[in-house]
Amino acid sequence: MIDYLIVSSLGLSYYIYYVEFSPTLGNIWYRPDETGKKVIQLEGLISLMCEPFKKREFWYFENWDLNWMTTIFSIVFSYHIVKNMIYNGIC
Repeated sequence: MIDYLIVSSLGLSYYIYYVEFSPTLGNIWYRPDETGKKVIQLEGLISLMCEPFKKREFWYFENWDLNWMTTIFSIVFSYHIVKNMIYNGIC
């Protein structure tokens, strides 16, 4: 069970870095402040992570990469499949 928690944490880390360094998004949580100095501003990340609860568009297939829940679910599900394949000797 702890392995799923670790994979979920890695999935969340992947999502956080993806939304920041994606060529189509970026500047979500590491952005310039009013003085022009780049600082970590978690409000942008938290706001983006709340959007799937507010807007239906985040559940459309083309926007799944912006939805942290679908990203983490996909990673954990993939891990589960591979883990069972290895455990059952399929791989």
